[in-house]
Amino acid sequence: MLVWLFAFTAHAFPATVTKIADGDTFTVMEGMQKIRVRIFGIDAPEHDQPYGDNATAMLAQLILGQTVEIDPPHGGRSFPKSFDRIVGVVHRNGQDVGLVMIGSGNAWAYDRFRVPAVYDDAQGQAVIHGVGLWAGNPVPPWDWRRRHKHGGYR
Repeated sequence: MLVWLFAFTAHAFPATVTKIADGDTFTVMEGMQKIRVRIFGIDAPEHDQPYGDNATAMLAQLILGQTVEIDPPHGGRSFPKSFDRIVGVVHRNGQDVGLVMIGSGNAWAYDRFRVPAVYDDAQGQAVIHGVGLWAGNPVPPWDWRRRHKHGGYR
């Protein structure tokens, strides 16, 4: 329980990425504590969804084994919680990882999080240029999850 208390009340912190769960979630070691992180402002395809493996591989290429800076969204002083994860803005070498995932066509700008306009702009450019998942006719992950939960297409 101490891990969660620390994680939710802390300010920005650096941590080493030890595991990639999917295209928007990963695990870090901060000191001796494991913390699961959901990247703020994005939603990546699910594993069983087209482009899901691509999104996971892209995130691994960007941050696996790297030290990242995790900041509370909107300049806040604590991290929101999503299931068993904290939600944070993630930077590696000053680069916004969520923005890179969106711009490379590996994730959607996720409006549920009140994303910055630059995320929407990056998605618009990825769509225009047919980058990544935008080369096809992608189904947003929130629709994919809902349809599969109710026995939709697979």
